[in-house]
Amino acid sequence: MRKSELFIQEKGHLLGNHGFIPDKGKVEYTSTGKIVLYHYTRAEHLEQILAPNSGLHARLPVIHMDVAPELAGHHLVETLLEPLPEWLSNCPYLEDFGLQMMKKYVGNTLLRLELPADFAGLYVVDKAHNFDRKYETQYGKVALGLEYDPSNGRESCLAEIHSIIRLQEYLGGHVAPNPMVTRVGQGIAVPVEYLSINPEQPLQ
Repeated sequence: MRKSELFIQEKGHLLGNHGFIPDKGKVEYTSTGKIVLYHYTRAEHLEQILAPNSGLHARLPVIHMDVAPELAGHHLVETLLEPLPEWLSNCPYLEDFGLQMMKKYVGNTLLRLELPADFAGLYVVDKAHNFDRKYETQYGKVALGLEYDPSNGRESCLAEIHSIIRLQEYLGGHVAPNPMVTRVGQGIAVPVEYLSINPEQPLQ
């Protein structure tokens, strides 16, 4: 049986509980109890994002909503637990693959999010499922060795959504923890009042 079968078929299994080394990142809180997340973007988008009545827009749809019916019709903004997580730059399985993807498709300007502890729509998934297939396809060598179908991303995306946990309940266990802010339909998921430019810019 492929290592991936369990993650494809069932919800709630963490890679860290099945012999894989989890990332050390945990949910960060301010002294006043707000949840801190981070989001990379491109410098040319800052003016639009930080304009009055603006913010971070959720444009990506949540896929495999049959697995997570509570997210039916939701769109998302991807974020990070740390300014530069180890899984992005020095993952024991993916090396710096995550960082290369970030620079190529996302940007190098870091925003800081401070959200109320009861902010709705916060989840975290394990990006390692998706990156495992992409890494092996791009480099022709084994990453986590989960053996997802290389012809398409259906299996790895299904395993990723199966790894979903409410962010407020996340205590570790993901190899590549990828928090997301969700909302019904496209639109502003994180209002501008919760955003600031992070003082430290690791990619600049």
